[in-house]
Amino acid sequence: MSEKEGAPTAPKIEYLVVGVVVLMALAAAFYLSSQRQQALRYSRLGLEGMVSLLAAGETRAQSYFGDWPINQDEIGLLLVPLYDTRLDQTRTFPVTDEQHLMQSDEYDLELNPILAKAAALPTMVVLPKWRSGVRLTGLAHPVLLVDSRAVEQTLRRLTGQRGGLLQRSGQAFTDHSYMAIDGSQMLARLYVAQTFDGAGCEPVVGQLGRMVLGECPVAGRADKVLILADPDLLNNHGLRLGQNAGILRDLVAARAQGKDVVIDYSPEDWLSTRQNTPKRERSWSDLARFLEPPFLAMWLGGAMTLLLFLWRGGLRLGPVPRISAGAGASKMQAIGARARLMRRTGQDGPLLAEYAAARIAATAARLVGPAHARLIGEEQGFLRYVARHHAGKVDRLNVILTTLRNLPLRISAAEAIQHVDELEQVLEQITHDT
Repeated sequence: MSEKEGAPTAPKIEYLVVGVVVLMALAAAFYLSSQRQQALRYSRLGLEGMVSLLAAGETRAQSYFGDWPINQDEIGLLLVPLYDTRLDQTRTFPVTDEQHLMQSDEYDLELNPILAKAAALPTMVVLPKWRSGVRLTGLAHPVLLVDSRAVEQTLRRLTGQRGGLLQRSGQAFTDHSYMAIDGSQMLARLYVAQTFDGAGCEPVVGQLGRMVLGECPVAGRADKVLILADPDLLNNHGLRLGQNAGILRDLVAARAQGKDVVIDYSPEDWLSTRQNTPKRERSWSDLARFLEPPFLAMWLGGAMTLLLFLWRGGLRLGPVPRISAGAGASKMQAIGARARLMRRTGQDGPLLAEYAAARIAATAARLVGPAHARLIGEEQGFLRYVARHHAGKVDRLNVILTTLRNLPLRISAAEAIQHVDELEQVLEQITHDT
């Protein structure tokens, strides 16, 4: 095999471009999904209002989106809102505006993680009720209710019961009873109330046959789970109605027992305990591993690059000048006063010559840096520099500077502007090497 055939081939630039595009697409998709979920939380269908309400009553409440473990020992009540009417199925993405309004599923969820959460913690599962049109328009109407048969199927899968029939009120607003901790009667007011028959469940809000919130068995387990048939009891749309806010506070006080309330939007089970969390000892030797190869080569390369930047910067720009702000301001004021004096006394020609000298000094500093600008900052030194690096422009620049030096005291504004434009054009070409 020849040396050419045995040499490893370098990655093509096309692969790098494709990789960058893929990373950018993933970042954009993550950003858009987070923005859509945030819009859902703060819409009429979201539960962010109850977080603020409970926080005002000194109860810790938070929204949780997964991707990191959360300690279940600190959670007193876990709320799992279902924005998916068909668990374990991939939703159909809407295309038209009408499909956006009538879509029933905001994002996909699976049943097994929900059952695992219900078995680990006191959990309230919030069934879906409204389509996305309520979120998009901010208005609730019976035409935007989700398919009741899909919700019934979800309810049966959660409880394992054959019943689970869903009913919807024919009246606009109905009241449903709730027994508070102190024994008082409270009324939950709901718009087009969604209830279920509650077979095998104990009513918490409502009554048997017309249950809004019930404590039901978990499918295939000996645990209990709270099933909320109508999310309007807790969401941003319904908290303002009747005594719903008071019922929420009393319910949390009875169920959470002083612990945190977590609204879990995550599709996976991220719950953990202190007992099953591994304890990892840390020592200085762990940190010292970052000073070993191959990290050592990276640190040395970074240090050498930094020293190179400092050295080249020092050569080009020189040491930091210790000039106070006051002296610099006074110098600028003196230059400005001199220019105004020359302009008012009619010395337009000398003023343009002074301007040309200042522009040459500024261009020299821009080309070679302030530390070396004094070497070519004068007219003759700058002309020699231009002759070496831009030979085709030195004659024109010399003619312009000679003309500016020999201008009469008084010239018209149009002529002055013409001379300045010619000078600026040449200096710009020298600066950008065009």
